[in-house]
Formats: sequence, C-alpha cells, structure tokens
Amino acid sequence: MPRGRSRLRRILFAATAVLLGLVAVEGGLRLAGYGPLPTRPATGNSEILYQYTKFRPSTTLTWELTPGWSGMEGGALVIINEDGLRERDLPREKPAGTRRILCLGDSVTFGHWVTAEQAFPRQLEHALSGRVGGRLEVINAGVPGYSPFQELLWMEEKGWSYQPDLIIVGFVLNDVVERYLTMAAYGGAQTILGVDTTVTMNPLARLLRRTAFHRLVAGLMQGQARRREVYSVRQLFVEPLSPEIAAAWDRTEDELAEIVASARRHDVPVWLAIFPFRFQVAEDLPPHPQKRLARWAAGQGIPVVDLLPASIRLGARAAFLDHDHPTPAGHEAAARALAEALLAERPPALFTPLPQEASRVP
Repeated sequence: MPRGRSRLRRILFAATAVLLGLVAVEGGLRLAGYGPLPTRPATGNSEILYQYTKFRPSTTLTWELTPGWSGMEGGALVIINEDGLRERDLPREKPAGTRRILCLGDSVTFGHWVTAEQAFPRQLEHALSGRVGGRLEVINAGVPGYSPFQELLWMEEKGWSYQPDLIIVGFVLNDVVERYLTMAAYGGAQTILGVDTTVTMNPLARLLRRTAFHRLVAGLMQGQARRREVYSVRQLFVEPLSPEIAAAWDRTEDELAEIVASARRHDVPVWLAIFPFRFQVAEDLPPHPQKRLARWAAGQGIPVVDLLPASIRLGARAAFLDHDHPTPAGHEAAARALAEALLAERPPALFTPLPQEASRVP
C-alpha cells in the first residue's frame, strides 16, 4: 500500500476515534444531567408557562415579541399587536396631519407590570396632545430585555417604516451590561425569556455552546456566577471602572451613536431619556452613569432627560416596583419630565405646524 494512503488511513482512524470518544463523553454527560438547558420549564403553573410564548426567536434580534399575543402580567393586561408591539393597531404609513414620537427601550419602556395606558409613552402622548404641530401618536416600541444594538437593528428592520418625527431612546442603566448575562453570543445565558439565545450564532459556535461539555466546564469555572459579579449594574458606580465595564460602556456608546447616525440620515432628532435603578435612589449614590451619558450626548449634540431627580422626588418605594421597573407613579413622573423638556425645547420636528394645522396650534 502506498505510504501516503496508509498515512491518510491512520489520520482518519485517529480522527474517528477522537470523534467517537467525544460523542461518548457528551452522551455520558447528558445522562448525568448536563444537557442543554430547556428554553422553558417542562412543568409548572399554566399561566407562568404561557408567559414564555410572549417571545419568539429572531435570527437578527435574538428575540422579539410574538404578534397577536395577549395575557395578564402582574395584574396588567398585555396585548401585542400584529406588528409585534405593545401598541394599538397602527398603520406603518403615517396619516396626514400626524406627528409621531417613537419610543425605543426595554421592559421599562414596554411597561413591565403596568397597563399600556400607565406606561410612560402613552402618558407622554396624553401630556402633549393638542400642543404639537398636528395630531400626535407616541409609539411604544419597547421590548423586554433589549439593548441599544437590538433597538438599532429593529429600527432598520421596521422602525423607519413608521416615519417617526422624533425618537426617544429609553436608556436603563443595565443596558450597559445586560447582554453579557443574557445572550450566548456575548458569553451570557443560553436561554432567556423562553428563547434559545444561540439563534444568532454561527452553526459551529451554536453547536459547541449547546454541548453538555460546555455546560460542565462553565459550571466548574463558575462562569455565570462570576459574570453576574463582573457585569453587575453596581459596577457602573465603582471608580475606576473595571476593564470589562469600561469596554461595555464603549460598546454601548458606539451603538447609541449608530442610532443617532441612522436617525440623522433620516433627518430625525433623537432624545435620550435615562432611567435610574432603585438602589441608586434608595442609597443616594452619585450619578456617575448619568454624568457619563450626559457627556456623551453633549458630544453627539442630542438632548438628555435625566429621570433620576424625578425618581428621587418620589422616593424609591413610590417610584419603583422592583429593582428598575417604575410604578404607575414612576411612569407618570417620567412622562411629565419628558413633556416639560420637550415643551421647553420645542424641537421643530414636533412643533412646526403642519400646513393644515397651522391655525389650530397655540
């Protein structure tokens, strides 16, 4: 037998032996309980299990709201429209004589455990109606768990088709760190909100991430526990910043800058609304994250509405349902602060009267 062919056979035999060994190890680990985590509980309260159907996988956004879903959450009715928003059924094309504000954000903008009417986008609409240059629609585009990069992708996929006149980015402090805990592509969890977060990864990386061997190694290294410590929101208040948090801030600011750049290409102004965490209010911590965002926004030339003072005036107990989600009173305070800032600034995109409305705007 030619030497080259014999060598090839030895290589193939060795590779096959290694592969079979890996398969055997993987099978043994799965039998021992180290298989991939399920995307949702196998059993439990039917109402809790139903909550997992609120989201569906997306190969670009990782997850998105399921069109047509409805259910109760924390005593509040949640209805997702056919376009995947917690909104009324709105046409993509803006009606004549209408101004639109589009609110991007996560579960705070979405209105976790409050009604759609209580969430700040709808309250802002009520506060400004009749005071802008046309009929006003404030669209709630918040999706629980979203970070700025997902908001940017959503704008490119769907958001611009709503023809907004102004964008408000609802920024919560965990936007800096959350992806590193909740998304496999960033080293975070394999499942979140009932969705397999490996869906955006390339096939090989996704396969490796879903192996029992990966789960075993991560467990032995206490990887997720360590990541929860490294990427805690509290780390945003520690100076000097750790290398991980500094890098997370840089990435976040770059993505916010991409949202601003995309908006400028569409000639649409962007405002930044900064929501604090409960512990910052309760413990009277210095506003280091807010100051950093204000400096960044000044460099971008965009207005900022810092909602920390409004939360402090209410007090932690009255302003928050939990660690970061506002109560109805907290949402009302946010809407009032935003309305006051917009009325004081009077951005032309909203306040220049439309031709048919010119005689009716005060």
